[in-house]
Amino acid sequence: FGHRNARMNITHLADAVSLLTGRKADSGKQETLINEAVLLIEEASKLDGLDPTTLITLISYVAGKCGGNEQTRARVVSCLVPRTRVPYLAVLKALGCMSTLEPFLQQLLFKWMVDVYYLIDSHAPVHAVYNAVFLYIHYEHLRPVVCQFLCYLTRKSDVTKHRAHKLLQLHQQLLDAGGTDGALLELLSTYKLYCPHLITIPVPAGCKILCSQHFNALLMEKILHAQTTEATDSTLEQQACQYEDTAPPATKCPRMMVDTTEVACVHPAAEHVGGHVGSVVPTAQPTSFEELCANVDRVVALSTRVGLVLKSDVLKYVLSIDVDPTAAVHLLQWLQLSLGYEVSRYNHGEPCHQLEHLLTCLVELGEFLCEPIPIVEGFLEAFLKLWDGKTHQKAVLGLLPFLPLKRFEDLYSTVLAPIEQLYRKEGIEFKYDCLMSLIELLRKMVTLEWNRRKRLHDDGDHRVSSVFSEYYTEDTTGAQIDAAESIKRLASYSGRLAVLGLQDNNECSLLQHAALSLCELVCGLREEYNIPVVILPPVPLVYGSLLSGSVVPLSRICACLTQYKEVLSKLPQSERDHKLTVTFNSIVLDFCDALWRNLAFVNSQRPYPTLLFTLPREVLRSCGLVNTHEKLSITHHPALLGVVKQFFQTLEKCPPHPHPAMIFTQANLRKAYLQYLLSHQLASLVRFIRAFVLTKLNEST
Repeated sequence: FGHRNARMNITHLADAVSLLTGRKADSGKQETLINEAVLLIEEASKLDGLDPTTLITLISYVAGKCGGNEQTRARVVSCLVPRTRVPYLAVLKALGCMSTLEPFLQQLLFKWMVDVYYLIDSHAPVHAVYNAVFLYIHYEHLRPVVCQFLCYLTRKSDVTKHRAHKLLQLHQQLLDAGGTDGALLELLSTYKLYCPHLITIPVPAGCKILCSQHFNALLMEKILHAQTTEATDSTLEQQACQYEDTAPPATKCPRMMVDTTEVACVHPAAEHVGGHVGSVVPTAQPTSFEELCANVDRVVALSTRVGLVLKSDVLKYVLSIDVDPTAAVHLLQWLQLSLGYEVSRYNHGEPCHQLEHLLTCLVELGEFLCEPIPIVEGFLEAFLKLWDGKTHQKAVLGLLPFLPLKRFEDLYSTVLAPIEQLYRKEGIEFKYDCLMSLIELLRKMVTLEWNRRKRLHDDGDHRVSSVFSEYYTEDTTGAQIDAAESIKRLASYSGRLAVLGLQDNNECSLLQHAALSLCELVCGLREEYNIPVVILPPVPLVYGSLLSGSVVPLSRICACLTQYKEVLSKLPQSERDHKLTVTFNSIVLDFCDALWRNLAFVNSQRPYPTLLFTLPREVLRSCGLVNTHEKLSITHHPALLGVVKQFFQTLEKCPPHPHPAMIFTQANLRKAYLQYLLSHQLASLVRFIRAFVLTKLNEST
């Protein structure tokens, strides 16, 4: 009867808390009553959250020696949903009792502190016990959550040689055991952000500094619900005032939005609440120095207006010559946070002017510094999964030239594979922009990155010397990359994409221009850029230029073939590829037969097989095609008929009935025609004939 009456008295949250904290020990007849009290606390925390005083009381219950069994205390920890603020005293109590708790409860409390960190009313007292928290990093079962908590607490004054040495020692032990710890790497990257000279290992490019990792998704949902409800009741400032015994702020600071001058990380729990400086601590833009000082502990990462570098050429120049790498690392972290924020709020197919402006500034930064930007690959890897290929097309594809020089397999898996999927289904404009961006990427690799790596390799330094040296990972430095092989595979891949685009769009002249620009770059890799590779252009592209109705592609491909002869003639016999040599000789013979010898589709004896004129002339005659052997010559080619007509008009004594065949039958006309081609920007045709057909021509021709 007395037990039943006791159950009837538990109708308020205060009664339930008093029952938990006031009992001396568990007894069999109280178990049901205790369970009912915990249920009431769970319902109250889920509905409205708990006030600061209740949070402190329940933390004391969990930390106490008479706190009940482990299961009951674990349920109480899951109820610690703050209605407004988390008093720092509750966090200190939790840290103070940590060594006496069971391992499972230790994990729960650390996870709770990580999840509610941005709601703590004052970080200064918590930061004062930084050294005590750091000691728990040696416990393997606590290391991930302790590292995350330390990432939030760490300031520049906390980064010492002793602590850095401890972290590096733990990291090396994990590597020796064949594993790694992402949370430990994140803490190391935070240390390196403040003191790069103490952390000797490269910072992983994909490691996010001060990212908000939540260990209890259900708890975060409860916090968002409780604080959103409290904010709509417009009583948040009064409760904070009663707890802190201070007056509410007179004005409200607008929440800081991500732009190209300032950025900060917004905690998800504060994202849905109004931007009050003294309430639940969302990231806000201070309006005065006093407000900044009052809220300095709640600031996630002061921007220090590092984004202004993107708008000033003077600051870009200072960044490029600054001997302190910390500024560049800060800028990269700023860009990473800003781009990550924009990706998180990107809607498929909807343009975002803020994102486009940020990407444009990033491209201008890369062009000014003339080097890759390490965070571009990570951004593209995340954004291309959401991108429709249309919004911000110029800005997104403009980032491709600033990818780092790395293994082709890695580059393909992260960026090129999703780009290829869009390339196959998008239109001509996308294909052209994509090809030109890949050409520019290849050009930067062979002109800048190759020479930089070669120079540093000769000096015995395998680090990439650049503005962003401190940010590069090990797999993008030094001799671990076969740079020549990566360049070769990227050039071959770009050529295949060009052929695919031409075949899908009926030999579009715009795509043909991009493809020939790629050929002109690739044919000079060995002679002009001293890269020990020789890559022939794709065979379909070469013959497509020969059969083109425009004289420009024909002239450009002839210039490339002439340059290839110079490259192959200087190549040592030991370095020559037999298959490449046979292919090149077959192409040259086909061009000579078509342009000069009038032997197209003629089954003549030749040392190398034809790759184009494989149809028998009998089949062509049956289709009504006659005189096919001369239809592609420099006098009868469809692309050159207009040139031949203009040539006859310039003659002083023009034949009464001029015909292209007269040029080959009369020696004086042949010489005059070649001279005419030289003087009308078609000299590459004459050079090709001089290099492969006529060994001795008069200097006048």
